[in-house]
Order: sequence, then structure tokens, then C-alpha cells
Amino acid sequence: MTNKIKIGLTLIPMQLILMYISIVILLRYTTNPVILQIGNFLPTVLVFIMALFLFKDRLINDWKRLDIAKWKLIVISIIGVIVIQVIFNIINMLSVASDNNLDAIYIPFSELSALDKSLFIFFSLASVLSGLTEELYFRYLFLKKIFVKHKFIGLVASSVLFGLAHYFVEYSFESTIGYMIVGLVFGFIYLKTDNIWYTASIHMLNNFCFSILVVFI
Repeated sequence: MTNKIKIGLTLIPMQLILMYISIVILLRYTTNPVILQIGNFLPTVLVFIMALFLFKDRLINDWKRLDIAKWKLIVISIIGVIVIQVIFNIINMLSVASDNNLDAIYIPFSELSALDKSLFIFFSLASVLSGLTEELYFRYLFLKKIFVKHKFIGLVASSVLFGLAHYFVEYSFESTIGYMIVGLVFGFIYLKTDNIWYTASIHMLNNFCFSILVVFI
């Protein structure tokens, strides 16, 4: 295992730890969602930059190897986002609703000024960058570097870890099931296409839509 791969395997754990520490510290002084979102934004951007530096060659090579028109990639991404939302809707219908009381902690989005709303949306868009980082981590590293000879184990392991990594989205282990299933779907797509841009495009578009729509729902 090369040093590049070893460093790469620290990226998502590093991001999650930094985000957790940032939020814990910031919550001692404010409940303003804009300030709290900075605690997610900075670690996400930092890890994204590190991922680009480590795996820029893979990203460039895969982009050059795309054998479909870019508009078709956009269509595939849109279909992928729809499939993801269907998966989550099914999981939500089958699961028991839980109250984590998180909404009571934060200042409601509707009470923010126009400037704060704009800043919140801007910082939230860091999740788009995270989509690429996560695909490099959970798909490329796990399926092409770590479990090269054991694809099935790599697929299951990466999907489970992908789900657990999203525990902090809703602070519920039950909510991670949907992410695990999506991780399996992404893993199958990556193994089939052998190109990171298919899953990365779907993931990034999904996160973009979620970042914009979630503040209005």
C-alpha cells in the first residue's frame, strides 16, 4: 500500500472528526446556523483539496476515458438523483419516525436575514465537494485499491461505512440504512463502468439539490 493510499484512507475520518469538534465548540457560543455551517464547510473544503491533490491523476484520466457525451452524463445524473430519492422515500415509509430534537437547537432558517440565508446556502454547497471526495474514498480506494481481489467484500464494507459516515446527517442509525443501500448502488455502478465520474456526478448533483431544497422545506 503506497503512502498516497494510506493518506487517502484518513480523509473521511479526518473530515468527520474535524466537523464534530467544530460543531461542539461552536455550539458553546452560538446557535446561528450560518456560523455552525462554517464548522462543516471548512473541514469539507480542506479534505476536498487534499483529495484533489492525492487523486488528481485518477480524476483526469477517468474524465478523458468517458465514452459518452457530456449531456448523456447529465441525464444519467438526473436519473440517478431520482433513484436515490425513491430509495430514501421507501426507507422513510418503512421506518419508524424518530425525533432527535435537533430542530430545537438551531435558530429557524426563516428567521435569518437575507444575507444570512445566502451565506447559509453558500456554505451548504460544500456538500457538493464532499460528494466527489466520498466517491474517491468509498468507491475508488475501497474497490480499486484496498479490496482489489475481493470485490464483494469491498462493496459491502464500503457501503456499510458509507452509511455510517452519514450518521450525523440525522443522528440516527436507522437513517444510515438508506445511505448503505445507495452505497451499494454506487458501488455496482462504479464496478460496472470503472469510471469515478458516473457516481461522482450523481452524488454531487444529489448533494447540490439537497443543499438548495432542504432550506426551503
